[in-house]
Amino acid sequence: MQYQDAEAAKQALRDAIDLADLRSKAQEAGLDPDEVVAGYETLRDSQLSPEDVLKRLREAAITG
Repeated sequence: MQYQDAEAAKQALRDAIDLADLRSKAQEAGLDPDEVVAGYETLRDSQLSPEDVLKRLREAAITG
């Protein structure tokens, strides 16, 4: 992926996700909203791959 494409993808993630909605959906799914948001933010900032985030979500405590 070219630099411009990567930047466009990062901006799309920033613009497309409403954190309050993400927290609500995480809670509805029985996941820890803080862990889900942290995973999203880490992915958004390109510190993790999508696979890393999925692994963390699978390991997250079920709250509901």
